[in-house]
Amino acid sequence: MDRLKVNIIIQSLMLGILMLSASIDSEARTMPQNMSVSDNGRELMLEAKAPNDLYDINEVKVIELQFNQSDWWELLEANYETSTDIPANLIYNGTTYPNVGVRFRGQTSYKNIHDSQKKSFNISIDYEDEELRLDGYKTLNLNNCYTDATFMKEILYSRMAGKYVPMFKANFVKLIINGENWGIYSNVQQLNREFYSDWFLSNDGTNWRAIIPDTTTLPKGPSGFVGFGTGFSSLNYLGDNPIRYTRYYTLKSHKVENPWDDLVTTCQKLEQLPSNLMYDSLQYFIDVDRALWHLAIENIFTDDDSYINKGGMDYYIYYDIETNRINPIIYDGNSTFMMKNVNLSLFSKEGDTKYPLINKLFANPQLKQRYIAHVRTILNEIFTLENVDSLILFYNSMIEDEVIADNKKIYSNVQYKQRINELKRFVTDRRNVLMGNGMVLSHPPTISAVNYISNEGLNQAPKIDGKVNVTANVSSGFGVFKVYLYYGTGLMGVFDKVEMFDDGTHNDGTAGDGVYGAEIPSFPSGTYVRYYIEALADNNFKTTAYSPEGAEHSVFYYQVQSATQSDSPIVINEFMASNNTIIADPQGDFDDWIEIYNKSDFDVNLSGMYLSDKLDNLKKWQFPENIVLKTGEYLIVWADENGKATPGLHANFKLSADGEVILLVNNDENGNSIMDSISFGSQETDISYGRFPNGTGDFSNMQATPGAINQAPMSVEDINSPLEMILIYPNPASDYIEISRNINHMLKSGVEAVLEIKIFNTLGECVITTPPLQDTPSAKGNLRIDISFLPCGVYYVRTGNLTRMFVKM
Repeated sequence: MDRLKVNIIIQSLMLGILMLSASIDSEARTMPQNMSVSDNGRELMLEAKAPNDLYDINEVKVIELQFNQSDWWELLEANYETSTDIPANLIYNGTTYPNVGVRFRGQTSYKNIHDSQKKSFNISIDYEDEELRLDGYKTLNLNNCYTDATFMKEILYSRMAGKYVPMFKANFVKLIINGENWGIYSNVQQLNREFYSDWFLSNDGTNWRAIIPDTTTLPKGPSGFVGFGTGFSSLNYLGDNPIRYTRYYTLKSHKVENPWDDLVTTCQKLEQLPSNLMYDSLQYFIDVDRALWHLAIENIFTDDDSYINKGGMDYYIYYDIETNRINPIIYDGNSTFMMKNVNLSLFSKEGDTKYPLINKLFANPQLKQRYIAHVRTILNEIFTLENVDSLILFYNSMIEDEVIADNKKIYSNVQYKQRINELKRFVTDRRNVLMGNGMVLSHPPTISAVNYISNEGLNQAPKIDGKVNVTANVSSGFGVFKVYLYYGTGLMGVFDKVEMFDDGTHNDGTAGDGVYGAEIPSFPSGTYVRYYIEALADNNFKTTAYSPEGAEHSVFYYQVQSATQSDSPIVINEFMASNNTIIADPQGDFDDWIEIYNKSDFDVNLSGMYLSDKLDNLKKWQFPENIVLKTGEYLIVWADENGKATPGLHANFKLSADGEVILLVNNDENGNSIMDSISFGSQETDISYGRFPNGTGDFSNMQATPGAINQAPMSVEDINSPLEMILIYPNPASDYIEISRNINHMLKSGVEAVLEIKIFNTLGECVITTPPLQDTPSAKGNLRIDISFLPCGVYYVRTGNLTRMFVKM
């Protein structure tokens, strides 16, 4: 493997480095928390990961509330209607969180339990301190499990449905108030920005609950209830005036101007688009496939508090600003697994125009078959007695003793055990009902051996605008009616559809051999391309199958490779990701900056070239026309997200002081090759990171010299540089690596040196672990590690909180 290939590997896999250190914040990230890549590296999957924090399901968490007010219960009751918090101290895992806000929550779960003290609680961790979080969460919902004597329904619902749709986290909590046991609660995640960070490319979208606002002037019933909003908050088109929508939806959060316009437009499209465009056109406004998975989940689990039953109130709507689409979100799960609904029709509300998400989508025969395919997948994969029985057995072992000891619970111990058996009976009976449906019973086509061929070979990502030919084996006892290839760009978003053929002219082998082929067009370097296969049987239903079966949340993917110039005339020479006092831009702001240097003996025209901080978006910011960098000249670009500011060159992104990547990318005519790049870790304020020797050397911390020749790197005494604490050589390597740890430097910098060394692959799997090295200043801290048995690729060496990368050739 030559040096150029090594560089290309580094560039294409650099994304993995960034994801390892990514933190959840308000900015769009490369991947949401619940997105992952399959072990074979070919599938992109979006499904719930097992939490290991507050919502860890493997243990009962204990939360204690301490109220100083003697009349705290009376205050909570008096504040229920106004949703006003009262302060309390919260104790969790030995840590006291002072002055959190507490109030009762729920509607039927509050009013229908009368004098019972087993109320549901809302806890605002940030009640007094806006920055305070508990394991990263600012709001807790402790539910009393009204209508659920097992305490398990929401936890089961979350665990099972999270494989297919965005679902709240949920686990068991034992609540203690002023020293008194309040028993087991289901701890259900709030649908706020922390939740959306787990499931979407950013959490900056608009969040509604489909419930009539508390401030409504609509007529109320005797109990003060104004209704579920059916026919109004069910994504119904109420006209073009946003004011009408504000009466039926509660806006929870937003960061865009005029957020209601997006909801109005979506409802209008859902109402007015013809049936045959319910996928091709509507997908630009609603995530149609996710909506079908949503409906399938609610129906299979007979969610009584849901879109499919109430049409409003108990579901959320999220407008994703990264894809510009509406997404329905499941709200709670205490009214699932209900025997009274065990015979619910798979097509409930199909003819009811008050439920347009059902009425309109099911009117399209192919979308109806897509829905059935998703139902079939859920029944086959998770909705089985064997699966549910094992989960119930595990949960019962955790909470049975606590439930029996709970003197405040709504239901009796006898009811607890009876309802557990009823849960199991529900799954058996519900599954039998659904499997008796003729459409579900109809055998779908079989799709296998899905592969692609690019200019780099079989299942190898293409380079520089290369086309890809996709093939799949498809068969059906009814015969094959149609096969389609869906493809889209980016990690999320819409898909284009092309028909696949078995005619011998689409790189599909021999005509009639059962191998179908189609082409994905070329895309720029760095582009993520998602794709999946849809096959229709030649029967009356046009029974449908997908590969992967989890499409569109689980799909095949590849990333178009980026070429790397081996000797670029211009380089990223110096940058500063935390500029507090060093140099101000022409507008007087101390913004991040990037210095470009022409190290060649000829002038370079930068017109059409790009700077980026995202490997999946190489064209993030383009240099304007007629920017010529003369030989030996420097150019400063301000990374301040103010791309249109003048004078000066201002990129449309900022640099993260926590570390990321900077890429200098060639113009379109030259294939957008990466001319230079730097992946960096945490940065110090007012300390730059630059090349020494100037223009050609490695990057080091230094005194900033924007627009001038770089000076010698700062010494260890000047700054603690993590990159100097651990060195790897040779790099790239083939047989072994030598790891040198500067123990003196680590101890001086406060980095613990009594730590083992671990080596991880790009999947995050630990492949090598070494014994700890000495922690004395006299220890050499050197270690030779055999890597000859490792496959070629990129690996990460970790010791403590330090990470370095090397390439195995």
